[in-house]
Amino acid sequence: MRSAPLNDDFANQRCKSVVSLILGLVVSVLGMAGSVSVGFSQESVTGAGQDSARRLEAFEKQIRPFLVNECYECHGAEVQEAGLRVDFRQALLDGGDSGPAIMPGEPDKSLLYLSITHEHPDLRMPEGRPQLPASVLANFRQWIADGAVDPRDEPGEPESVAGHWDQVFEARLAANPMLHPVEFRSPPAPLDRTWSQRPADAFVLDQLEQRGLPAAAPANDSQWLRRVHLATTGLPPSPDEVRRWLADPSDRHRTQIVERLLASPAFGERWARHWMDLVRYAESYGHEQDFEVPFAWRYRDYLIRAFNADVAYDQFVSEHLAGDLLPSPRRNDVEGFNESVLATGFWYMHQATHAPVDPVQDEADRIDNQIDV
Repeated sequence: MRSAPLNDDFANQRCKSVVSLILGLVVSVLGMAGSVSVGFSQESVTGAGQDSARRLEAFEKQIRPFLVNECYECHGAEVQEAGLRVDFRQALLDGGDSGPAIMPGEPDKSLLYLSITHEHPDLRMPEGRPQLPASVLANFRQWIADGAVDPRDEPGEPESVAGHWDQVFEARLAANPMLHPVEFRSPPAPLDRTWSQRPADAFVLDQLEQRGLPAAAPANDSQWLRRVHLATTGLPPSPDEVRRWLADPSDRHRTQIVERLLASPAFGERWARHWMDLVRYAESYGHEQDFEVPFAWRYRDYLIRAFNADVAYDQFVSEHLAGDLLPSPRRNDVEGFNESVLATGFWYMHQATHAPVDPVQDEADRIDNQIDV
């Protein structure tokens, strides 16, 4: 599927207003202090105030959202795994069972930084999650190196997290590389200049060399045919297809094979299956009575057609969320029926517990699983 560009202009107006107010107060106070002080010039005091305000703004916009989003659940007011809290400054300085979480001015000696960069042999945070993006790690390093400015003097209450939702949302966007705008970068220059045949190969080889791993040997003709068949349709080539390919392993023939496989209905069947796994597709609800999901196959066939039609990802997601409300729904090219509305079958793909003890919790669990998708 094609991925349409995403708009990343999620400005946190509330955060900006608060930070601007604090910045103004700090600069004003320091400015007044400079006007009555004998030992400091107005320029030096104002400069110090601006630097302090810059560090405070960096904490509010770059550090606090990630602490709330990635750390509060296990190290907040309600739960303190390994004896660690991160919801106020003194708790970070005191640390937990392993020692102080931060050492202001020394990121390379701070357990918090070593754990999120996965440099610590025993601590890798967030637990069970991929490493945070390099830009986030750089922000934490700079924050600690600048003295770990943190205005949170008192322990935070659990409900106070809700007030930072805009910051949390922005942090989640930044932490998920799949939601970042596409960046066009020049290919790196790996040491081995002979292995790469295309620009994309240089990125792969560069990472392999950084990790001291050898590059894989090129696939022979038989291996290539089997791999491309399995990757696109999930089915191996037939003996006749193997014979025809080995009789003419030219680039022209290679291109024809790839185009034929991409145009095959089996391509959509193969790749729609991955999406069906993600949304927990099934034709019955399981549990005690194993109730049938009526017309589940219509959603399955919709997915196959969407993948074969190369529907843009933003259109695909919009159809899932509100395919019955789109002002201009997508129509089937052959029969003319409404394709978009069939995507709402997604909302029926969930486990159903027969007579749950806690119906409200059961509903919350189902919705939570759908949000995860």
